[in-house]
Amino acid sequence: MYDIAIVGGGVAGITAAIFAARRQLKTAILFQQPGGQLPNVLDIENWPGEEHINGADLANKLLKHLNKYPIEIKYAMAEKIEKQEDAFIVKSPNGEVRAKSLVLAYGKSPSKLNVKGEEDFIGRGISYCVNCDGQFFKGKAVAVVGGGNSALETALTMAEIASSVYLLHRKESFRGDEVLIDKVINNQKIEKIFNDEIVEIKGENVVNSILTKTGREISVDGVFVEVGHVADDSIVRGLVETNESKHIITDRYQATSCPGIFAAGDITDLDHKQLIIASGQGANAALSAVKYLQGLKK
Repeated sequence: MYDIAIVGGGVAGITAAIFAARRQLKTAILFQQPGGQLPNVLDIENWPGEEHINGADLANKLLKHLNKYPIEIKYAMAEKIEKQEDAFIVKSPNGEVRAKSLVLAYGKSPSKLNVKGEEDFIGRGISYCVNCDGQFFKGKAVAVVGGGNSALETALTMAEIASSVYLLHRKESFRGDEVLIDKVINNQKIEKIFNDEIVEIKGENVVNSILTKTGREISVDGVFVEVGHVADDSIVRGLVETNESKHIITDRYQATSCPGIFAAGDITDLDHKQLIIASGQGANAALSAVKYLQGLKK
């Protein structure tokens, strides 16, 4: 049995694992890919000590640091978590992990548009990751949906790759950082479309066009969806308390409503979703778990 198991391999989960291992806890961490969503991020400018770093590069640095410690890495997705008298059981397709304490740091998943044609063309013109799929649309026309930093960065990236970029935002102004907004506004290759949204994605075997709410049909070869992320509490439902948006509720020690389970990163109910905050939460969760385990020995 492990002293602690961390579910999730993003910056919060890896930080938690490092701090736990440094306190001599027998540690396991479960994730599908190191860095969580980091490999999908093109450029990070607010990670202390790195003026500019690619998300994939930061993920590799985190994994290298993780491998310095005797941490058991399990490349698996947690499907269900159960509580027994003396342990928590993390179930995955690759088996079970038993631990005395847990840190939940499995983040969130990309939100979908939920419009006609979206499910039909996932992987055939629809993408949720420009870093993964951008080059497939070299010299082609693409649409980017969203108004936050991710959408702005995706539009700027595709402006260097695609023949033309249509950036659609359902509101009248962008909500990202001013520096990114200025770059997008001044980029003549990006057509900015406000107060409109996609209602249908059309095509045969691949995407051919999008139909908007205002009745406009635009010929595109690809659609990049950047409308945020959604929390999923299915693996811990009934075990820890969550809010109306399915984020796990924690206290200042990252403790959940279930003793022995802590949470960190984007899956928590903290408003500010930033890498540096997630990392701090991961450290806090691990140190709180140490204190919890010490209490079990008394």
